[in-house]
Amino acid sequence: MAPPIVRTERLTSYQITNFFPHLSVHETVRVAAQTYRLSFNFWGRAAALGDVRDKARAILEQVGLWDKRQLLAAHLSHGEQQMLAIARGARRPPQAHAR
Repeated sequence: MAPPIVRTERLTSYQITNFFPHLSVHETVRVAAQTYRLSFNFWGRAAALGDVRDKARAILEQVGLWDKRQLLAAHLSHGEQQMLAIARGARRPPQAHAR
């Protein structure tokens, strides 16, 4: 059975995934979540980024990658990399699309 996030939201995922090779799975999703924040401040205080860490953890738990959070993205299997791509896309709430 697919994780709930896959069944409930529409995301675009591509066959070829591009990740920062030096970042862990958790860092990859955190960076994606951080870039979506309206008041983006990459060098901001760590305490101010607590919500980003919490969001990244929740997303990784939903896609089943929390146990692999410390691995480098390059060390994941292809299927796990696809789930990481979904996790990166899930950093923001779904938006309504006009027809």
